[in-house]
Amino acid sequence: MSVIFSIVSWFIVLLYMLFILLDFNKLSRAFKGAIPTKYRRMALRIFGDVADTMSRYFRGQAAVSFFVGVIFAIEFYIIGLPMAIAFGMFVGVLNMVPYLQLISIPIAAFLCLVATAATGGSFWVMFAWVIAAYIICQIIQDMILIPTIMKSQMGLNPAIIFLSLSLWVYVMGFIGLIIGLPLTTLIISYYCEFVLHQPNPLQKGKKRKELHDKKTPMALTSAFLENYRNHEKKENKENKENKE
Repeated sequence: MSVIFSIVSWFIVLLYMLFILLDFNKLSRAFKGAIPTKYRRMALRIFGDVADTMSRYFRGQAAVSFFVGVIFAIEFYIIGLPMAIAFGMFVGVLNMVPYLQLISIPIAAFLCLVATAATGGSFWVMFAWVIAAYIICQIIQDMILIPTIMKSQMGLNPAIIFLSLSLWVYVMGFIGLIIGLPLTTLIISYYCEFVLHQPNPLQKGKKRKELHDKKTPMALTSAFLENYRNHEKKENKENKENKE
């Protein structure tokens, strides 16, 4: 019964997403219009910063997951696990959420059982090699992939990356693994601008667009900014016509 309920719930969620995507432009305009004019510029800027930060985070995480999948595929192929390439890439996809690949260990154990039943080898020896493969890949991911790729995407020091992940997991649990790095990026960015009154260090070496002033730490994406300007021009034109 619970399985049927879960399937129905996911179907309803997908249905909602479909309707939102179909009317996304209309809903976006309605949402912008609902924001009071006094706070509209700041609100749109914050939403744009969040969208840009999340976009960069998921691009970086996708790159990490791809390399993790390739490493697992190679390791499983060397060990002799059935469906090594496909299963390795599947584990890489799970890695889109940090450390979620660990739930694939029972599947790996079942594949070890299938392989040893066919070849007559020792299940525990093969399973020990699989666990070693997970450990080796995790070390490569934590020591090389995440510091290199996430630093280029998020602009964060590797020490800050691991510290922020630990802190947000402690505060928010599983959700902290997903939103920890984007939240840390935004907090540091706005702290530098509004508290220290310094240029944003996360955007060092990058050309930043300006909105109100020259201290903007994280500019809106070009598409978002262009839509915002067009919306402003349209509003000004309508106001002039109403006055006339």
